[in-house]
Amino acid sequence: LRAYRRQGDLESALKTGRRATALEPGNADLWLIQGECHHALKQFDEAIACFNRAIELRPDDLLGYGALVEVQEQRNDMVAAVDIYERLIARNPDSAALHYQLASTLAQINDRDGAIAAYRKVIELEPRVVQAHLLLGLLLMDAGQQGEAVARLQHYLELRPGDVTALESLAGAYERAGSTPEALACLRQILS
Repeated sequence: LRAYRRQGDLESALKTGRRATALEPGNADLWLIQGECHHALKQFDEAIACFNRAIELRPDDLLGYGALVEVQEQRNDMVAAVDIYERLIARNPDSAALHYQLASTLAQINDRDGAIAAYRKVIELEPRVVQAHLLLGLLLMDAGQQGEAVARLQHYLELRPGDVTALESLAGAYERAGSTPEALACLRQILS
């Protein structure tokens, strides 16, 4: 099965995979390989079914979840991807990387409040994820929470002082907060 897969003979791999899963329906690895073949052939519904079966058989194995997320993202089904990230986080609540992926996906589907909460969790778990400070600041600015947006953007700029785009955003947050002198100082810094 793996040899067919490596050679790119996906149809033979699928045929062999069907026979193998019929003989060993409880083997999660066989379902994963079969799902990979379906995914490569852009047979997304079949791939999802295979990956879900692998997850049912081995719920603590992250391979099935990762493969499932990849299919959902390729299909541009971000709502389904959010569900998978939430299931992964339930199993790994201290993973800053999973919370970051969840936040990014929530932002893509315009769930600003969910994305804000997820970025806050990223920073709580791993404050050195610099990009999370910037993205959280931008979302807070959009949410009208200028005070916290300013703080997040300032922190980001302490870590990445030369980021002109972040300075522009900070100027905007200051202006929205009614702090025109600070906004002008940011603009001067950009021009210097």
